[in-house]
Amino acid sequence: MKNSIKTVWIYARSCDRRPDVLPPLMREAKRRNYRVAGISIDPYKRYPGHGLKLAMQAIKSGYAGAILTPYLSAISSNPKVIRKVLTSLQDSGAVIITTESDICFELTFLGLKNYFIQRSLKYDTSLPWRVYI
Repeated sequence: MKNSIKTVWIYARSCDRRPDVLPPLMREAKRRNYRVAGISIDPYKRYPGHGLKLAMQAIKSGYAGAILTPYLSAISSNPKVIRKVLTSLQDSGAVIITTESDICFELTFLGLKNYFIQRSLKYDTSLPWRVYI
C-alpha cells in the first residue's frame, strides 16, 4: 500500500436525495490536502453503477489512491458488492475513506471486517479502508 494518499476519487449516489452531498466531500478532501482526480455520482435509476465503475477504473489505472465517500452504503446496500469493491481496492493497494460514518462499525455490521483482516494477513496486504478520528 502507498504510505500516504495523495489523490482521491470522490464518489456519491444521487439516491441519497441530498443535493449538498458533494460540497462536504470537496471540503474534506481540501482539508486533508488530497488532490481530487475525479468525481462521479451514480443516479438512482438511470445508469446504476456507472459512477462506481469510473471510480474503480481510476483506482486500477493509478489515477487515484482512494475513494472518498460519505459512508460505505453509498457503494452498495449489497454486502457482496461491497466485498467485491473492497477486495479490488485491497488488491490495488488503495483504500476507501468515509466521511460521515465509522467504516469499521459498518463492516462489522455487514460481517465483512474479519474477512478483510484475515485476507490482509494471508496475502500480506494492507486493509482496504482508512480510519480517521
